[in-house]
Amino acid sequence: MENIQFQEALLTLPPNLNRYDYHRIVSDQHSRGAPPAPRNYIYDIRPLGKQITACTMRSHNLPSMFNPQTFHLSASEGQEVTGSVVLTFVKRRTEKPRSEKHKGKIILSDVKDPETFVHERMANCGLNITSLPQGVSLTKIPVNKGKNIIPVVFGRVNFTANITDLQKLGDTYLSGVGRSKTFGFGMIYLPELVKEGAV
Repeated sequence: MENIQFQEALLTLPPNLNRYDYHRIVSDQHSRGAPPAPRNYIYDIRPLGKQITACTMRSHNLPSMFNPQTFHLSASEGQEVTGSVVLTFVKRRTEKPRSEKHKGKIILSDVKDPETFVHERMANCGLNITSLPQGVSLTKIPVNKGKNIIPVVFGRVNFTANITDLQKLGDTYLSGVGRSKTFGFGMIYLPELVKEGAV
């Protein structure tokens, strides 16, 4: 049995913004105008109707101005859990550089088999997926950063799984999954395991 303590806060944000704009708003609010620092939180964006977008933030310790609530996650290896995760479905590889003076070009490609991708990605998080009851439904959105437009394919996936590695699960629950956490992807939800209050 392992207990992982964390904090969450709920913010309301303007609707229908680009993911890069949400990133800037959340980052600015978290830093309170201070110079940018390494990000020590993850967040998830969910539209609530046409007027409001909800933002859930999670970290070991959130600023008091967010009025965070303290929770703890209690779990055991081998335990069956149900949950959800917000994943981006992009494969990333780096080409071999032309010489030592050059960096290898980063190549992004779409995922050909989303369900297998979910199984592989979550295995790295200490979860062995046994069921994807609604399958995998994907959405493609542009992330605009100045003149650069990055296409991002993502899905909110419900799953049933067995816990295989508590250390990996605890680390991922607080740090998120994948490389697109800056834009509000990668948060895992395990509501059955979470209880209010400190450990």
